[in-house]
Amino acid sequence: MRNRMTKQNKEKIFKSFFKLLEEKQYSEITIVDISIGASVSRKTFYRLFKNKENLLNTYVDQLLTEWITYADKQHPLRYEDLITFLFEFWKQYIPQLTILVNANLSSVILNKFNSIFPKYFIDFHNQHPSISYKGKNYTSTQMKYIALLSVGSLWNAFSTWLIHPTEISLSDLANIAKNNFFAN
Repeated sequence: MRNRMTKQNKEKIFKSFFKLLEEKQYSEITIVDISIGASVSRKTFYRLFKNKENLLNTYVDQLLTEWITYADKQHPLRYEDLITFLFEFWKQYIPQLTILVNANLSSVILNKFNSIFPKYFIDFHNQHPSISYKGKNYTSTQMKYIALLSVGSLWNAFSTWLIHPTEISLSDLANIAKNNFFAN
């Protein structure tokens, strides 16, 4: 029962936080604002989160953990699959990601991706030794930097698309990304 209540309170707090981000700048949002919007006490907020930054980081951490789970369940067999699954995953979070980008919090997401994606990319590379990246074999250190270049470029393009979604379709953007990263 307690775990369900904790989960419900977290969801209410996240929902309140995102609603407030649509109305105010991040720096103007207070714990009181979030708590009132979530219909929880400040004590409940502080039981779940240390502060507003911890709330944001927890949300992004959850998002990235979900992405890894999602990608693993899809059983990618090629590097191109990772891009396909990344765009498919992001698609379901467009409203939240748009709010974060419009609130100038894009760097928080990118920093989190930078901390987890290289390991995931290297593990994928090591699990599929018969697949080369762009026809070449790279060391783990080189793959780390390829991963950082890739995720930075992908996030930059996607976050720009979030601001201007009518310029190009999301599927066209994903195809451009795959062609850009995997054309020999």
